[in-house]
Amino acid sequence: MNCDFCDEINNIETIYNKIYGGKSRVVCSTEHFIVFPCMGQLREGHLLIISKKHINAIGLLDVLAMEELRRLLFAIVGYFKNEYGKELLCFEHGALSDDGSYGGCGIFHMHLHLLPIIYDEFLGILNYVKNQDTNAVNQVRDLTDTRQYAQSSKTYIFLSCIGESKPGESYVVTNENNYFASQYMRKAICDVIGKTNWDWRKISYPEPEFIRTLEKSFTYFSSTSKKL
Repeated sequence: MNCDFCDEINNIETIYNKIYGGKSRVVCSTEHFIVFPCMGQLREGHLLIISKKHINAIGLLDVLAMEELRRLLFAIVGYFKNEYGKELLCFEHGALSDDGSYGGCGIFHMHLHLLPIIYDEFLGILNYVKNQDTNAVNQVRDLTDTRQYAQSSKTYIFLSCIGESKPGESYVVTNENNYFASQYMRKAICDVIGKTNWDWRKISYPEPEFIRTLEKSFTYFSSTSKKL
């Protein structure tokens, strides 16, 4: 099995290293997770949370790791409010196998996308997903509800908007074909925010947004006193 994230964790050269060199992009590390800027920034501030251990999706995490992920997620809510004055959009392609037989995904290793957003943009993204005839969109409590979909072998998309001043609004999207195309949510978000270059694999140069995100988030998480 070839996994870009596992290779990066184990200091094996990846696409990231070919573009940015040998410097680590990790801005925060906890017992089970790593946070770093996403290549192919949808906008400045775009981060990923990935699992240190190779696992396919959030819905496959154990209870302790799931709780740690929730704490980390809310720490980043505070960061986005402090740095960008925006709420947090997060999404995950819940692909359940390394071969993509239960759903499309760019890298079959658990990764949760996070980016600063305003609520009206979130509503536009949600409507984009709802308007696809083969999709079913179900409101859920939070990311812990992904577990029931994983247990029933349903590939899913987790989509949520979280702010400091109001409860999070979370959804799980399934598809009647039990499959989503690779980078489906990146395309949806770009359609709403007016960005054209959604394919991160076509990035072949250092992105200014990536560099700013790396610098700002590294500074924030290096100086914060919050326990993650």
